[in-house]
Amino acid sequence: MPGQAQVRPAFLMDGHVHGSWSWHRSHPPQWMPASESFIGAARLWQCGGMRDRRGLEEVHGSEWVHGLVDADTGIRAAALARHHALLEARHAEEVSRTLVGLVDAFTAFEHGSDSRRRGNHRRLAPYGVVFLQWERRFPAEWRDGWTYSPWSAKEAVLAAFCAGGPTPETGPALADLLLATVHRRQRCQDRWYWRLARRLDSPPLRTRLEAAAEGADDLARLRAGFVLWSLEHPQEGVGSAAWRRWLRSEGRPATSAIAGPGLAAMKPAAAASVLAGLAPADAAIVLEGLHAGPAARILAVMSPLESAARAVELMDVRLAARALKAMDPPAAAGVLAGMAPSAAAVRFPGSSRAQLLLLMDIDAAVARLCAMAPAAAGERLEFLPPARAAALLMRMDSSSAARALTRMGWWGPSRVLSEMPPAVAADLLAKVAAEGRFDGAPKAGPDSELRATARPLPACG
Repeated sequence: MPGQAQVRPAFLMDGHVHGSWSWHRSHPPQWMPASESFIGAARLWQCGGMRDRRGLEEVHGSEWVHGLVDADTGIRAAALARHHALLEARHAEEVSRTLVGLVDAFTAFEHGSDSRRRGNHRRLAPYGVVFLQWERRFPAEWRDGWTYSPWSAKEAVLAAFCAGGPTPETGPALADLLLATVHRRQRCQDRWYWRLARRLDSPPLRTRLEAAAEGADDLARLRAGFVLWSLEHPQEGVGSAAWRRWLRSEGRPATSAIAGPGLAAMKPAAAASVLAGLAPADAAIVLEGLHAGPAARILAVMSPLESAARAVELMDVRLAARALKAMDPPAAAGVLAGMAPSAAAVRFPGSSRAQLLLLMDIDAAVARLCAMAPAAAGERLEFLPPARAAALLMRMDSSSAARALTRMGWWGPSRVLSEMPPAVAADLLAKVAAEGRFDGAPKAGPDSELRATARPLPACG
């Protein structure tokens, strides 16, 4: 609306606050002039601090939020009741005193080196720690007690600590949270802890990570090893792709005469000859330890083609898709055509590589489209010339074609249908009417299972 702006991470209007993606209970979102945004946050920044018995700088009147992570069930129940009551009030002054308002304030301002920004960061950082401790100790209460996606808030809090760094008061607590994350099952946005480890780096932290890396728990051992590796290699990424490469090159390397980094430095033909003597499963593990570029160059010269296809079939889905995307299109199309349709469907690169379907035999292309989830098939078809997309759809079985057509973009179906004979287009539209509308969700069925595939690698990021 003119003169107005949507406020993230909260909407405020007439003193009311609502979440940016969803809102508390059943209250609808509202809008406000941008000049009125973050009223509560601005007041928090102007407040002086006070110290409580935990030694953290508190914003006056909000120390009660520590009760949300208290081990005493009575104290926690009282804090939780107060938290929900203030959120129910939906007034900026009240919500700004809840953990939601404090976390929004902590993540809202830009981090910098001037004294005011450092003061804001230090004053509000303890509440970021409380938020992360709440997620760790009482995840169900944490999820139910947030007005918008708590995972997005978690990402914002960890990103704020990565940008502004830990404070002297919060550093030890963040180190404890990092170690707890190393030892627990994977949760959404945990990958940000690996980046935060570089801001927390210290000899005591490395000692604790080394102890975890030598422990009996296999997943904790691998995660601790990955974090230690990331500290030793600050130029490397710490996301999911980096974790998978590390796992295959150092965490659980395959038996090979030359390690992954050595293969990447070799000429592709020489590296391919080294892999030729490995079983397909071992070759897949070695390829997973490489970046997408070197893996793509090696796959392109592997002979026979069936060896490359078999290795890619056994690779992690995401890493295989990245390698195929980096390959020359004719080579990538040949590898995909040599794979089983179900394996190729889930490893097919994104819509920017939809032209690969046109570089393989039409029967192979149709088989892989039919094996894809409807949304994936529709996205690829949308990026093809309408006449070519129509030719592929007419070769598919009617149910798969109808589901793919409903998942194409707004203008895609009309352009594709116009390239078909009228009788064929009419039959397909009738099937679409039976399957669902263009803008509707597909009916549940066996095709939905194609979205899932076994992940041979443990989760870390």
